[in-house]
Amino acid sequence: MNRKYGLYRGDDIQVTGARHRSTAEYNRDLHRENARLETLIDDNREQLRQLEDEIRKSERRVKGLTTMIANLERQEAELNDEKARLESDIENGAGDVSELRRRIAELENQLESTGRKLADKRDKLKTADRQLTELQDELDALSEKRDNAEKNFHEFTEKNQEQVRMRLTDAVFARMVVDVRSLLDTMPSEQKARVDGEFLTAIAERPNEILKCAMYLFLGYLDGATQFAQSCGGGGISSDLPWGRNPDEDDRRFAYRCMMQAHRMMKPSQPKRCGIGGRR
Repeated sequence: MNRKYGLYRGDDIQVTGARHRSTAEYNRDLHRENARLETLIDDNREQLRQLEDEIRKSERRVKGLTTMIANLERQEAELNDEKARLESDIENGAGDVSELRRRIAELENQLESTGRKLADKRDKLKTADRQLTELQDELDALSEKRDNAEKNFHEFTEKNQEQVRMRLTDAVFARMVVDVRSLLDTMPSEQKARVDGEFLTAIAERPNEILKCAMYLFLGYLDGATQFAQSCGGGGISSDLPWGRNPDEDDRRFAYRCMMQAHRMMKPSQPKRCGIGGRR
């Protein structure tokens, strides 16, 4: 019968390994999960701080190597210009040839040394660039992990708060039912008649039925709610009417509307009246 409303029996707990948890166990699990998420967020923040420090150091290293390479390239260009000028002097017979060649040899030694330094700095710059890229990638991944952890923490906190609200509401509701019943029992009949048929009276007299009907509505089983209400003597509601959560409704507002609708559905159906001159 439940399949009509999209409800199916779950798997055997012997197969799933599921077990009942007491309220105390449930609360302990909530606190443990909360502590785990807080620790994860704190750890991620510390790792992010360390990574950001390493990235700043790596950026300074890249900048320093880039500056050194630029200086060496400028020095290399100046040495080549000086060598070209001396070679031109030799070709034009300007100056002592042996002295010019000696100076050219010195320039070539300086150029060779500068070339080695340039090659070394360029290799180091490639390594520094690669390390910086890896650090940036690691930072992005860790930032995403941090964001997900914070999102999970906020969602978990909201869920935890909602569970607490539900438990508090359940306790208050149960107490309210008892108090209203006691109040109605002590009321004079004329005062009781003034509230007879109202929500408080109905919820005090038939709390379980109204809650069950509201549960069907909350889960979207309008046909199930109608059949249940009618089986309890209520008038139900036409299944042709639209029912569901409005786009701007949160759980609490929708739950309240379900309770009010269940209260109306559980009221006994009114006999239809004919028009003027008609038969009843």
